[in-house]
Amino acid sequence: MHEFLMETALLTHGLVSLSDQDILNVWPWETKLLAWVEEGSVRLGSLRDYLPIRNRSKEMIRIDRDTLSTALSEGVSGALTASGTMAVAQNKGIPLVVTAGMGGIGDIEGEELCPDLPGNYTGA
Repeated sequence: MHEFLMETALLTHGLVSLSDQDILNVWPWETKLLAWVEEGSVRLGSLRDYLPIRNRSKEMIRIDRDTLSTALSEGVSGALTASGTMAVAQNKGIPLVVTAGMGGIGDIEGEELCPDLPGNYTGA
C-alpha cells in the first residue's frame, strides 16, 4: 500500500526553470507516489514514469477535486492539484497527500476560492 501520494500540478506547470535531470538529481524516491490523470484514467507512478507527462505540460490541464469526475468521464489528461490528489487518495485508501503549495484565495479580481482549501481529506 502507498503511504502517501504527491500532487503533480507543480511538477507539470511550475518549476519550469528546472530540467528533468535537475529534479532527478535531488528526488529521493523510486516508488510510485505521483498521481495524475491520463486519457481519463488515474495513474500512479514514479518520477521516471511521470517525466514524459511533464514534458507534455502544454497539453495537460490542472485537475482539482471539482473537475476530477468530469476529467475521468471525458477522457482528458491532466496534472492533479492538491485537492484532486486528495480525492484520488481518499478513493484508494491512501492516508496522506503531499503538496508543494496549496491554492487559496488570490488577489486577482473575480478569482474564486480554490478547491484545494475546502478539499480537506479526513482519512480513509
